[in-house]
Amino acid sequence: MVREPESHAAPLRLLAGEWAAARDAVEAIDYGGASRPCTHGITEARYRTGGLDAAWPLLAELAWLAPARFAALLPIRGDASLDALRRRFATPIFRVPERSTNTWLPAWLLVVKPALAARLREARVQRDQAASRATALLGGILRWEHEGDQHELVGLRQHLSRLHAGLFDAYMATREARHR
Repeated sequence: MVREPESHAAPLRLLAGEWAAARDAVEAIDYGGASRPCTHGITEARYRTGGLDAAWPLLAELAWLAPARFAALLPIRGDASLDALRRRFATPIFRVPERSTNTWLPAWLLVVKPALAARLREARVQRDQAASRATALLGGILRWEHEGDQHELVGLRQHLSRLHAGLFDAYMATREARHR
């Protein structure tokens, strides 16, 4: 396990813009289950080498761990689909404090783009972050919708409602529209 990741070659590769080498170097570091200290850099490297689809799990982690860095990274990507989602999310859909809004984008993405559930499932859940737990919970709800166990689904939905009422309302609005 690397005790001092900043002494690793990965940060130098990131600074040099050697995206593939940086991605490989960072992904080879064993953090022993701890959060990655250079999530911002590896997110950038993964985006540059694999595109937005490859970067989603790390973008989610960055939103939970460093919302300001996440917000700063989004507009410089120049990705039209990401920019459109970001603008759509910026509308006042959630009742959360302004400073924590960015942390909820991954969970909201599952409401508007449920096909991202498999990609976001790869993100490391941050148990101390309500937005991270909500993203994982919503991913589970989406899986249970396909399983058909209504009793389990009702319980998970109640848990989501308690965790974040605005997210629950947004999720249920998509379900009600689908069943009209």
